[in-house]
Amino acid sequence: MDLNSCRVTAETVQTPETPSAHGRRTRRLFIFSSLLCLGLLPQLSCTSDDSVAAGGVDAGFDARIGVDSGGNDAGNPGVDAGTLPAPKTTVLVGSTLVSLKKQLASGGTAAQQAALARLLQAADGFLSIGPWSVVDKQTTPRSNDKHDYMSQAPYWWPHNAHPPSDPGTPGDCNVGFYVQHDGIRNSGEIDPPVLTDRFGLHTMIDGVFVLALAWFYTGDARYAARAETFARHWFLDRDTAMNPNMNFGQGIPCQPKPTFGRGTGIIELSGGYLSDLLDGLAILDLGAPGWTSTDQAGMRDWLSRFLTWLTAKQAADAGWADPSQEATSQNNHQSWFDSSVASLGAYLGQVDTVTAAAADGKKLIDDQIDSNGAQYRELARTQAWHYSIYNATALCRLAETANQFGTNLWSYKNDGGGTLALGMDFFVGGAERGPNGFALNPDCPDGSTTQSAATALKCSPPQVTTVPGDGPDAGYVPAFDQTEPFYELHATASEANDPTANGAVRGSPAPGGVDMWPLIPSCRIVVAPAP
Repeated sequence: MDLNSCRVTAETVQTPETPSAHGRRTRRLFIFSSLLCLGLLPQLSCTSDDSVAAGGVDAGFDARIGVDSGGNDAGNPGVDAGTLPAPKTTVLVGSTLVSLKKQLASGGTAAQQAALARLLQAADGFLSIGPWSVVDKQTTPRSNDKHDYMSQAPYWWPHNAHPPSDPGTPGDCNVGFYVQHDGIRNSGEIDPPVLTDRFGLHTMIDGVFVLALAWFYTGDARYAARAETFARHWFLDRDTAMNPNMNFGQGIPCQPKPTFGRGTGIIELSGGYLSDLLDGLAILDLGAPGWTSTDQAGMRDWLSRFLTWLTAKQAADAGWADPSQEATSQNNHQSWFDSSVASLGAYLGQVDTVTAAAADGKKLIDDQIDSNGAQYRELARTQAWHYSIYNATALCRLAETANQFGTNLWSYKNDGGGTLALGMDFFVGGAERGPNGFALNPDCPDGSTTQSAATALKCSPPQVTTVPGDGPDAGYVPAFDQTEPFYELHATASEANDPTANGAVRGSPAPGGVDMWPLIPSCRIVVAPAP
């Protein structure tokens, strides 16, 4: 079956809400335990002890982090805090992780203990779910090879739909072409994992990242083993492995010209997930039990082939993805493309690749951020708050990679006076006061509210006010989440010594109620789950 012949509604397939890297706020699963507690994944029960969220720790906590009653490191010798080399992470700084582990081995701060407790809750949840594979889906891409990744464009709806209340007639091309409704996600068609691969990809990567960190900080071999299972099943095992391309990402049904995949689909991997995967792998590469040299070589081969595909131009009339479109889009897609290429180059030891991506980062700051910190292309979206933060997160993660290779994007200022830090400071009003504190572009005139028209006019269309919540029964939640730029502001305070961002972080609640920065210090894409 292909995209045009198989459609299942959300009522038919009851499944957890698919984390999306494009088109709505993105949920990251290192707050996985909170989602489990909400009933989305029932394998982990919630504690009734509020001390975890408040900064306390659960019973047996010291034993799990390898600290005996005397405060000495009693963990796995393979991850001994005194001898552990720094992982060659691409966004996270390896030497910083080692320093944090040493602090934990000596007891750590209350904030570190709270972050670790949340991390271990999430890791424990991953021990009893998965693995996932591209061959699990019931649909088949145009290549007739289920090993090819496949997904559907999130904002495209049947011609007779009136979203979000009326989904129209999914897959019925007789009623007309699918049309775009920017910012309104077609959950019934794009989310069920029986149809597309996005849920499996995102959950697998979240698992590798969370579990690898849990092993790093505790030495518990169960976490490493599960992360390894996830990676092997998705990338290495012959029967279940994904081919190293995204030719059929974000296809659009019922188009005048066949659209089996688009370059925009790459963001489902590039949008923060790929660099998390690479950082998780880099931690396992330290010598995680069971992670063999054959595993490492297999992953490096897969990633090298994916980078080759990612940086090659595909035939324009092929009907599937052309990565070069992402490399030149000038919006959040290009920012995430460059961030991902930089991370791949860093992991694979290709310094020139990182250097070139960092140079592109300067051009993106030139083109995207004005003297006030506004990003007019993202302000032309119907979810301007989310997409402005989303783009800034990509630039932040690119800066974190570039900084490890000698390029400081935080200190770069464009000819108009725009900087990455100013782009982050632009979110402070919204983080502190909500929608009334966030400045949009002037309103678009009637008839000029499409994304392309709004971008050309530098105006803002009417904003989407609600988005699908977490889980099939969650309904809709407010689209504007004040906690969304929390970790971006954290990074700005730390990397740019920015007092405005520092003040905003100190006065803002953390997504999910627990600040993960004390153990995972980088720009994250994190929002709190629906209450």
